[in-house]
Order: sequence, then C-alpha cells, then structure tokens
Amino acid sequence: MNRANSETTEEILRINAGAEEERNQEHFSLEKIKAVGEEARKSIRIIIEALFAHIIRAAKYVLSESDGRRQALLFASYSTILLFAICLGKESTELLASAIKKRLSMPRLVREWGQGQSLPIEQTVHKMCKDIVLGRRGQQQLLDLCYVFEVGRCRSSPLRNILVVGKAGTGKSLTAKAIAEASGLPYAIISGSDIAPLGKLGPSELRRILTWAETRRRGGILIIDDSESALGKRLRTSNSSSATGEREDKARSEQSAARDALNVFLSMTGETGGKIMLILTTSKPSALDEAVLDRCDEIIHCSLPSKRERQKIISLELEKRLEQRKAKATKNLLFCCFLPSSREICIDKDFAVSNAVDHLSSSAMTHGFSGRELASIIRAVVTAIYGSDECLLTKELWNKAVDEMRHSITAKKMLKE
Repeated sequence: MNRANSETTEEILRINAGAEEERNQEHFSLEKIKAVGEEARKSIRIIIEALFAHIIRAAKYVLSESDGRRQALLFASYSTILLFAICLGKESTELLASAIKKRLSMPRLVREWGQGQSLPIEQTVHKMCKDIVLGRRGQQQLLDLCYVFEVGRCRSSPLRNILVVGKAGTGKSLTAKAIAEASGLPYAIISGSDIAPLGKLGPSELRRILTWAETRRRGGILIIDDSESALGKRLRTSNSSSATGEREDKARSEQSAARDALNVFLSMTGETGGKIMLILTTSKPSALDEAVLDRCDEIIHCSLPSKRERQKIISLELEKRLEQRKAKATKNLLFCCFLPSSREICIDKDFAVSNAVDHLSSSAMTHGFSGRELASIIRAVVTAIYGSDECLLTKELWNKAVDEMRHSITAKKMLKE
C-alpha cells in the first residue's frame, strides 16, 4: 500500500515538473516572438523612412534641378513607349494567331473539303466520263464545264453558280464533288440539314464558311447538299392552332433562325465578283427561295438511269467492289503477320458475269431504280459472297442476293408512295 502511494506521488511530481517546464518554455517562446516582431517592425519602419526619404530627395531634385526634370521626362517617355510596345505586341500576336486560325482551320459545318486537281483537260474529261454516269445532256454539260475550267484557269474568268437537281440516289452529291475536283480550286462540302440544328449559331457559321470561300486567292467552291433544308422559301406556313406554348415558341425560333440563315446567304452572295462558285444540290427545287434560284446560272438534271446507264453503273460498282477486295487481300498478304487474313473473291467458270449484269440492267429487272439502289444491290451480292463458305460467286448466289435486294427496294418504294 505504501509502495503504491509512493509511486502515485512520484508520478504526480513528474507531471507537475513537466507542466512547469512547458510553461517556462511557452513563456520563452512568447518572449522570442515578441522580440522578432519588434525587430521586424523596426526594419519595416527603417525601410519606409528610407523609401520616403529617397522619394522626397528625388522630388526635390526633379523640381529644383534642370537635369532632374530632363531625367524625369525621359523616364516617363521610355516607360510609355515600353508599355505601348508591350500592348502592341500582345494585340498583334492575338491578331496574327486569329488570322492563321481562320486561314488554316475549317468551319465546323464542313463535312468534307479538299483542293481540286489541276489536271490537263484530256485527263479531266476521261476521269469524269469514267466516274460519273449521267444522261447524254448531263454528260455534255459536265464536259462543257471541264473546258470552262480549263480556259478559266488561264484567263481568270469569273465563276458560275450551278444547281444540281434530281431525285434521291441519282448522284447529285457525286456530280457536285466531281465538278469541284475538276475545277482545280479549293472546295468545301456542307449539308443544309446541319444548319437548322445549330439554331441561332447557324447564320454565323454559314457566314463564316462563305467568308472562307471568298478569301481564297483564286476563288473557292462551296457545295451545299440538300440546300432546300437551309435555303427554303421565306414565306412559311405553320399550323398555329395545333402548336401551342413551348411548341409554338420553338417553331417560331426555328423559322427565325432559318430566315436569318437565308438572309446571310443572300447578302453575301449578291455581289461576289465571281470568286465564289456555289453548287447547290436539291431534290425539291420548288422549295428553294426565288432569290436563291436567281443566283444559279446553270442547272444540271440528274435523272433516273436508262438501261445503258444502269448497265454502266452496275459494271463500275462491281468492278470497284472487286478491286477493293483484291487490294485488301494483297495488303493482308504483305502484312500477314499483323493483319487478319482476307480471302479473294473467285468467280465460277460457269457463271457469265457480263450476261448477268446485262440481265440485271434490263427494264424488267431494275426499271426506275436509282444509282444508289443499284449500288446497294451490288453491295448485297458482295456481302453474300463473303458470307458463303467457298467465297465463290455463282449464278445461284447472284440470283438469290439480287432477288432479295430487289424485293426489299420495291417494298420501300411502296412505303414511300
């Protein structure tokens, strides 16, 4: 019992000694902090007094001595020039960066852009006749445009606006792109259906891309696909009895944005000096505004292909698909260690491809079919070949794939009607 009391007493004494030591240490720390703070205040006071003393001496020197006034004037002049140079450099850098960005970057509405190829007239005509399948009149119009571009590059003649009209799938976009590539000028392709979802930003984006085309050194070409979506008539009717509240406000906002986009287009294409070539594609020319139609100097009609044209489209599409597969197979053969293997299409020796193409292009098989629908038939055939075990094009496989795709296209036509 006595031993426990003695240990408790010793512990209490030890704790009290530690607390006393901490109090002494805290008092010493506070005194040290006070001393450091006092020294800091004295140093700051001395610095402030010295600074004000220098300022007062400098002011007396400037006011009383001629050299002082001259030095003060030089200092103010140099400071102003330095400040002006810094601001000018900053603004010039921002302006230069903005100019480079506008020069090199493309507006976000652009789906595809490129630089046309300045080929000799013979090569341009050969390429157009090979890639584009149109009627006799449309083919002649394309050839005339090739000669116009050839002469225009030499004489800097003004550019003409073109309206490409035709039903869906007749090759309007392909024709417009071929014209742009044959011109040798930079071109950009946008879709009119992309302007409406932008709302209030649509007109500004349209202005930006028209400005891009206008600032090209030798001129630029702007292709507006489905132009009736953005450049429709200004007088639009709306069913106000059924549209109420938010729907009515949304419809009014969309009409306002479409009208603003049309106004921007009309204001920037009224007097272009022939530096901008507009190529508008549409399947509903009656939906375009009259002012837009007045700006088109030439109209190219893309009609449904005739038997001879259908035969050429099918042959070109089949040749293109087979060449793509051969190129892919050759590439995989060269890099067989890194790429998956791809088999090459083989044709049955008993199957006459030319006779099958001639039969498919007949009026009984594909009358009224567009070029896109004919291409979809060939894609279905190629897909069926690669889905077979032998990867062999036979008469039975051809007839089965063609009949299934024809029935599908005919059913879609009935739904449209």
